[in-house]
Amino acid sequence: MASTSAPEFILNWHNDDMARRVARQQPVCWSDVFGNDHPVDLEIGIGNGSFMVPFLRDHADRNMIGIEIEVTYLRKADRSLLRQSLTNGRLLVGDAKLLAWRLFEPESIADIYVNYPDPWFKKRHAKRRLLNPEFLRLLATRMRGVLTVATDDAEYKDFVLSSITEAGCFERMFESGFVSHLPDYYETKYERKWKSEGKTSYYMKFRKIAQPAVDAEEYARTQHLQFALNKISERTGTSEENQRRAS
Repeated sequence: MASTSAPEFILNWHNDDMARRVARQQPVCWSDVFGNDHPVDLEIGIGNGSFMVPFLRDHADRNMIGIEIEVTYLRKADRSLLRQSLTNGRLLVGDAKLLAWRLFEPESIADIYVNYPDPWFKKRHAKRRLLNPEFLRLLATRMRGVLTVATDDAEYKDFVLSSITEAGCFERMFESGFVSHLPDYYETKYERKWKSEGKTSYYMKFRKIAQPAVDAEEYARTQHLQFALNKISERTGTSEENQRRAS
C-alpha cells in the first residue's frame, strides 16, 4: 500500500540544495514554493507557532514563513499546520540573521513580526540581541511594509526604539513609540504567561521608509556570521568570493 504520510512544511536549509542556496546567496522563489502570488509575511522566532498558526488560519490570502532556531519548537508548529490543513505557511530552522539575508530577495517580504525576542539581560550578552541597527537595515532591504515587535521587557523596548532610530529606515507608527494593548493581536504562549503574571506587554509598529545599502562583509562581521559562512563554504565547496557577495 502506498504511503499516505502527510507533507511537512519545514524547509531544512541543512539539506544540500538549501545549503547551496545559502552559500551562494540564491534566494528562494517563494511564489513557486506556495504556488501563488499572495503577499509573503515573515515571523522571526515563532516558538511553537502560537502566533503564526492562527494568523494563517485567519488570513488565507497571505503566506507566511516562520524562522525558529530551536527545531523542537518548529516541529510543534509543523504539526499544528498539518492538523489544521494550513498550506500557506512554511518553516525555516536556523539563525534569522543568516536566513533573512541569504534566502529572501530584496523587498520580497510584505510585513515582518518579531514576538518576544530574547532580551539578553546580561551586559556581556547584549551583542546577541536580535534587533540591532545592522539587522534592522538588512530587514529593511528585504521588506516592503510594516515591522511589528512585541516584548514584555521595558529595557528591551527602549533598546528597540533606539535601534530603529539609529537604523534610519523606519518610522514609528505610534506617537509614543509603543502601546501596551494591541486589539486583535494573536497572543503567543509567552504573552499569555506574562499577562497571567501581571506583566505589561509593549507593542511597537514601524513602517519602512527607506531602502538602505548593506555591505555584506560588514554585516557578516557585526552579526557574527563568519564562522557559519565558513562552515557552509567548506560543506558546499563555495568560494570565499561567492560567500561575500554584496547584498
